[in-house]
Amino acid sequence: MKEKKYFTLIQMSISIFLLTIMFFAVGLGKCFAGHGTGLYAPDRILVKFKGNITAEQASDKGYTINATFMRKFDKSGICVYKLDANEEIAIKLQELKSDPDIEFAEPDYLVSACIVPDDTYYPDQWGMPKVAAPETWDYTTNGSGVIIACIDSGINYNHPDLAGNLWVNSNEIPNNGIDDDLNGYVDDYWGWDFENGDKDPIDDYGHGTMVAGVMAAVGNNTIGVAGVCWSARIMTIKFLDSNGDGYLSDAVPAIEYAVQMGAKIINNSWGGPDYSASLSLAIQLARDKGVRVVAAAGNDSLNMDPTPNREYPACYGIDNIISVMATDQNDFMPYWTNYGYTTADLAAPGQSIKSTAMDGDYMTKDGTSFSAPFVSGTAALIWTTTPSLTYAQVKNYIMNTVDIPPSLNTKCVTGGRLNIRNALLASSDFVPPAAVTNLSVKSFDYNFIKLEWTAPGDDANSGKAHHYDFRYSRSEITAGNWDNATQASGAPTPETAGTVQTFKISGLSDGIKYYFAMKTYDEGGLVSDLSNVINQTTIDLENISAAANGGQVYAFSSQRNATVGAASNVIDDITTKTSSGGAWSSVTNPTYGQFVKIKLSKLATIRQIKFIMKGIKTNKWPKKVKIKASQLQNSGFIKIASVTLNNTDNVQKIDLPNSATQYRYVKVTIKSNYGGNAVQISEIMIKGN
Repeated sequence: MKEKKYFTLIQMSISIFLLTIMFFAVGLGKCFAGHGTGLYAPDRILVKFKGNITAEQASDKGYTINATFMRKFDKSGICVYKLDANEEIAIKLQELKSDPDIEFAEPDYLVSACIVPDDTYYPDQWGMPKVAAPETWDYTTNGSGVIIACIDSGINYNHPDLAGNLWVNSNEIPNNGIDDDLNGYVDDYWGWDFENGDKDPIDDYGHGTMVAGVMAAVGNNTIGVAGVCWSARIMTIKFLDSNGDGYLSDAVPAIEYAVQMGAKIINNSWGGPDYSASLSLAIQLARDKGVRVVAAAGNDSLNMDPTPNREYPACYGIDNIISVMATDQNDFMPYWTNYGYTTADLAAPGQSIKSTAMDGDYMTKDGTSFSAPFVSGTAALIWTTTPSLTYAQVKNYIMNTVDIPPSLNTKCVTGGRLNIRNALLASSDFVPPAAVTNLSVKSFDYNFIKLEWTAPGDDANSGKAHHYDFRYSRSEITAGNWDNATQASGAPTPETAGTVQTFKISGLSDGIKYYFAMKTYDEGGLVSDLSNVINQTTIDLENISAAANGGQVYAFSSQRNATVGAASNVIDDITTKTSSGGAWSSVTNPTYGQFVKIKLSKLATIRQIKFIMKGIKTNKWPKKVKIKASQLQNSGFIKIASVTLNNTDNVQKIDLPNSATQYRYVKVTIKSNYGGNAVQISEIMIKGN
């Protein structure tokens, strides 16, 4: 039976999310030696020049590219160069990619054998290979660059698989009865117990010890399990009691203590159904200090999107929170996990999770409580590798690099499950996408403008970017006023660099000059410079109808919705019919009764109809056409002209008698029957006012 406890408005008790203990073991996933790491030598690059060059010429090239030639490989022609100490590789590579003499230039990447830890129970830890932890461990197992606060039921800080990775307050002399660091807590060497108000945050329930083991059990030490981080700094903060319950009056100062003592990540594997302004404020204050909060989504089988089903702190919507739901060994949702298309950010393993136990042994349990520390450990690896990142960038890297199993579609914001390797590789990417330079207008009408451009890449013009941001405005768009421009919804997903893409922005007003620009983002939130800015004026329906010689021009082309002259698509709809059921443009043997019905954009007095024809064959004209009009779509048609076309002119105009009657629908019917290859009426233009 799954354990379910909540804090209520009366009790304000916070429950942790656990299920009945279940033991389950799975096989170790395959791992490939020599897998790429994404790390590289800080001062070396590999360059391949176009054509064959000698080592002497390659050395001379070093002066051109401001780098010291080291060696040239005879068979491939690849050259190795050493950079000046003050030169950044990302900037240098960006420069070299634009050099017409260079075929490619890249970092001197580090590769290594795939590390599989020798911990006794690692084969039972199915979640680690599922989130690509072994591939991540190829190049780092170190999360000690940041402090992760485990705000929970405490931690058994004597556990042999945890003791080496627990934070201690080095500014406090233990057990001397003095607040040595003047932080308001006496002898808080191991952290603090807010539930009992003392210096000893030892675990008396077992939950916090399991959570800590997922994040940072010592790896590759021949015993127990391996955490996401093999070396880490886990801060022990206790506020849940021996039954797994806690009060907000203890949770809020626990968060404040974590921030005060330098934690960059706070793991909250607990929560409840009641909104608390106090808890929300504490998390906001943590955000203001750049702290990332990871929260378990809960285990009540709830879709958290409806307000009555919310779980807190997972659903506060504060941008430094990552809300984590659970998946099983096959990337399916366990029946008990909470989820939400807008409220759960991503998924991580949460069923049959093997970890450290309070008694110094190991145990297996279910719950989103154990999904959250997968994400907390990942954030620690990322921040340790790249300390300069903001909490927003760390979240971007984690959320934008998930694996996307079909089972999670619409179940969380990303629709995906954590992939540690992808997140870490992305976080070491410092090259933003290139700016689009060929944004142009492909077509337009009175209410839309269709744009066209060539896709840049994830890194400059290589790879595939993550998403586009299109903006439009009635005034010139610049880098300075970009945020004030209107963001277009429904932008397409970037394709591979070099692919031509289009995007139709609808809902525009007629007769308005609009400016358009775009930016491109990679998975970590690195953004391109502003694209070239273009402008286009939509068709002005009123000005067309007020044109000289009285007339709005409506146009029909044999290609539906094509642009025809200045009138460009002011027709709302085209209905075509042929004896074979094909489109008007395919009529090659017109017979009696074939017609095109045109719906005008508004009521108009019809003054003139012009036929533009092509594919002339002697005596193959559709000699007679009958023109009817109506204000209704399917009835009330009145004949307004019946004309005979000559067989010599490609363009023929028919002036209609003056009439005050206005029409919305015009039907043009062919009244001829020739065998063989007949001419196409490629365009019909109607002038009215």
